[in-house]
Amino acid sequence: MGIFYILFMAPHPMIVKYAIEGTDMFFWNMLRFAIASLILLPLIILGWSSVWKKGVRKWTLFMIVSTTVALLTFTAMIKFSQASYTSIMNLLSPIILVLLSIIFTKDKISKQAITGITIAGFGASIIAVLPMLQNGSAIYPLATILGLINGVAHSISIISMRKMNEHKIPFKYISGMISLACLFSFGGLFLLFGEKNASSISTPLLLMAIYSGLGVSILGRIMASHLYEKAGAATIGVINYVATILAIILPILIMGENLTTNMIIGGLLILAGVYFIESHHKRKPKKHHFRVRHIWHHHQ
Repeated sequence: MGIFYILFMAPHPMIVKYAIEGTDMFFWNMLRFAIASLILLPLIILGWSSVWKKGVRKWTLFMIVSTTVALLTFTAMIKFSQASYTSIMNLLSPIILVLLSIIFTKDKISKQAITGITIAGFGASIIAVLPMLQNGSAIYPLATILGLINGVAHSISIISMRKMNEHKIPFKYISGMISLACLFSFGGLFLLFGEKNASSISTPLLLMAIYSGLGVSILGRIMASHLYEKAGAATIGVINYVATILAIILPILIMGENLTTNMIIGGLLILAGVYFIESHHKRKPKKHHFRVRHIWHHHQ
C-alpha cells in the first residue's frame, strides 16, 4: 500500500496546477469540498454535537479558520508559482509546527530539533534570500510569502486537531467538519471575490475535483491512517518524504517546470532539517501530535 499511496498522493500539486489554470481558485476549492462534504455527510451529522461541545469548540474554530487559510494559500502558491516550488515550500511545515508547538502545547525542544531548524532555515534562505542578493529579486516573492503563511496556518490546524483528538473527537468527525467548513468558506469567498466567468464545470475539472476531494482528502487520509497503524511512524515518515520528492519531480518532467540550483540545494537542506526533527520525534513520540502530523501531512 505504501507505493500506491506515494503514487496516488504525489501528483496532487500538479493536478491542482492544471485545475486552476482556467478556473477560479475559490470555485475549485468549493467544488472539491462539496464532493468531500457529500461523501462525509453522515459523519458530519453524527459528529456535529461532539465538535461544538464545551472545551472543544474553540479548537474547532481555530481549526476551521487555520485550515481555510492553509488551503487558500496552498492553492494561491501553486497559482502564482510552480507546483514543484510549492512542494519545496511545504517542506517547511514540520519546522514551523515544532516552533508553534512550543507556544501552544508547551512541547520542549531538543538540541537536535534546534539543529534541524537551523539547517532548514539556512535552506529556506538559499531559496528565498540568495536570489535577491544575486539578481535583486526573489524567486516567486508572493508565493514565498504565501508559503510561510501556509506553514503557520497548516501548523495551527494540526495543533487544533491534536487538541480536539485529545478531547476524544475521532478523526472521521474532524475530517467531516473540515470539509463542510471549507465548502461554506470557499463558497462565500467565491460569491464575494470570485471570477464568475471562470466557474464552468467541465468533465476534466470534475474528475480532478473528485480526485482531490474524494481521493486526496478522504481516501488519502484513510490510507495514511492505515499505514500509520500497520507500519508505524518511521515508515510513514519515509513514505511522506518520498511522496514529497516525487511531487517536486513530476511537474518538472510532465509540465516542464524549471528547477534552479538554489531550489535543489535549499530543498535538500530543508529536507535534512526535517529529518533531524522527525528522527528526534521517532525516539520520543507524542501519541496524538505524532499521529496527527503524519496523517495530515500531504492533504491540503
